[in-house]
Amino acid sequence: MNPEKIEDTKPAQVTAIPENKTQENNNQAENAEEINWRKFRQQREEERKQREAAEIYARQKEQEANALKQAMEALVSAPAQRPREDEETEEQRIDKRVNDAILKREVEMEKKRIENEAKALPQTLARSFADFDQVCSPENLDYLDYHYPEISQPYRHLPDSFDKWAGIYKACKRFIPNKDAVKDMKKAEANLAKPQALSKPGMSQTGDHAPSSRLDQDRKDKNWQRMQKAMGKGGIG
Repeated sequence: MNPEKIEDTKPAQVTAIPENKTQENNNQAENAEEINWRKFRQQREEERKQREAAEIYARQKEQEANALKQAMEALVSAPAQRPREDEETEEQRIDKRVNDAILKREVEMEKKRIENEAKALPQTLARSFADFDQVCSPENLDYLDYHYPEISQPYRHLPDSFDKWAGIYKACKRFIPNKDAVKDMKKAEANLAKPQALSKPGMSQTGDHAPSSRLDQDRKDKNWQRMQKAMGKGGIG
């Protein structure tokens, strides 16, 4: 037998990954997740502060406009006197009135915009999330507030807005496990939307016996009010 042809039959050495190396990789992944989450929360906090600052600014401008209006009315109603050198000229008073009127108009337009957005908020949410009323029911909001206060706390004192309720909706979808209750509520609403049989022959579907979109809207409005109360006056909590 030729010794040069003898093959090495020893098994290949398998290099085992140290357990501490795996743990180190896991820790790095967790640290990266914590860093991303902290950055996300910081961004949200900054956005909330900006919204609050904008609301405070609008209220201040409205108060200033009211004060200017009162001063202007007092000036107009005051008896005419011969102006002194240190008094405003007629041209200056006219410019001031024009500026006051412009400021008042801007404040009123901003106030109107905020009011319109608030009135349209339930419809906007319903268009964006078809099951919003079921997911964000008062019962589910109570569940979220009880079991996950760290999630509900940031929404407590925020004014109603699309971003606020979209965040609450997503939190409910993620943390509330009772999916069957949502399905049951959908079925119940579908049954209520179906035409009801007439109780007497020949009776037409008019008056109180006819299906009414207005009643459906009233139910949605009442549900919206219940939701706001469940989350607290003016916000969650």
